[in-house]
Order: sequence, then structure tokens, then C-alpha cells
Amino acid sequence: MAVFRVRPDRSNLYGSISAEFDPILTINSGDTVQYSCFDAGWGTPSDEGKRVKPYERREKIDWGHALCGSIQVMEAKKGMTLEIRINEVIPGPFGFTSAGKYPNWQNQKLGLTECDELNLE
Repeated sequence: MAVFRVRPDRSNLYGSISAEFDPILTINSGDTVQYSCFDAGWGTPSDEGKRVKPYERREKIDWGHALCGSIQVMEAKKGMTLEIRINEVIPGPFGFTSAGKYPNWQNQKLGLTECDELNLE
């Protein structure tokens, strides 16, 4: 069984999922794929350890989290079940996520950017 390493770059990085995207690699059942990922805000550590955003988001396809792919599995057919096993998750030196009050579109839609405190009752 083979081991493949995927590092995010403009050729394999998308902020959405689509059957229109060409596979970045083709694997056999049982192969291993190791990924490096960006954080939720498309940031990654620079060589100096600072958070940088190396790529601008494309308007129509990069509206979500940064995803690397897609991966084609040989002999997989429509209607078959795909099993994926996550063997290990290794956190990076820092990351980014957001919650209430951060002015992202989800919080704005839910009215969570203007509130002083959340009433959870």
C-alpha cells in the first residue's frame, strides 16, 4: 500500500466541493493520504512562525474552509460506500476559528455580531 503526501497549494486547494474539480491524485483502496491543512481563515504558518494567507480566495469556489482534493479511488463506483479512517491528527503551532461577535457571514445572519452577551435560556 502506498503513502501519498498532500500539501496545500493553488493547484489542489478549494473552498467548496464539486464533481467539476479534477482529482489531484488517484489511489487504490487501502492507500494512505497525509494532508497538511490551512486553518479556518485560510491561514498557515510562515517560515518565521507568523500566520500568513498565501492565497486569495476565488469568489465562486472558495467561500468555505480550505480543502485539498479531490482524491479518486480506483475501482470505486457510484453507489458504493466509502470508508475513511483518520489515523492521527497533529495540531499545528496555531490556528484560527471564530465564534459569536466575530463579523463573519454566519454570525451576521444569526445576529450574533451586535449582542453584548448571548442569552442561552
